[in-house]
Amino acid sequence: MERFIDRFSDRLEVIDREHGYYEMLLKGYSKATGMDHICEYLGIPLSETAAIGDSNNDLAMLEHAGISIGMGNSSEEVLRRVDHVTDTLERDGVYKALQWLKVI
Repeated sequence: MERFIDRFSDRLEVIDREHGYYEMLLKGYSKATGMDHICEYLGIPLSETAAIGDSNNDLAMLEHAGISIGMGNSSEEVLRRVDHVTDTLERDGVYKALQWLKVI
């Protein structure tokens, strides 16, 4: 895997999702850049956004959002970087996060 990563490191960003899983993206693109496009299209300031994630592939988005929420079973890296931790997916964590945000 390391030879592959080294060979394409000028074009790809590789995210270690832990437990032997990797995610590859074109350099310069992430969930954060996706948020930028959506916010621009909808006319929403980034400061008024919230992101919910659980894995290292969500870090760019979580750090970019106005408010970041980690799921209860998130990676340790995610838990260290978010503003709020909700419950696990199996225990209605997204629903509880939306309640915490006062969206529902």
